[in-house]
Amino acid sequence: MAGVLDQLKRLYTVMGREDLLATSLYSNQNERIKYRDEIDSLVKEWTKDKTTDEIQTILKEVDIPCSKLPTFSEVCTIPQLLSRNAVIEVEQVISGKVKVPGSIFKLSKTPGRIDYPAHSSVRITIRYLVKCWVIQMRKSASYLMKASFK
Repeated sequence: MAGVLDQLKRLYTVMGREDLLATSLYSNQNERIKYRDEIDSLVKEWTKDKTTDEIQTILKEVDIPCSKLPTFSEVCTIPQLLSRNAVIEVEQVISGKVKVPGSIFKLSKTPGRIDYPAHSSVRITIRYLVKCWVIQMRKSASYLMKASFK
């Protein structure tokens, strides 16, 4: 627990908020949890005008572990994940090839597979709308045929 408090002290210090060290926002975890929304707001306020790279640099300089969360497009290009088929491409009916999470199961006799398109509710909806349109056109044509013979 002391390690966490040391990191918190360094965080408050680098934020320029040493005043927090004498408050409940710097106490043990059981006490601090009660103030998590306030602490989150303080950190959010501190980070709002900084880039991710700036925040990482500042925190690493004071030995606070941190890491940027990658975007989905960044995850889709990580060589290690690609080599393990953790991200794969699947051909979808409407959108073409899309990147999706691969199977987490890597069993030798029954490996997991995700190589088929997702069930498309859009496809079903389109079929239904086409069917409704055809029915409506038949009714219209029938009505026009009857009307033209009067």
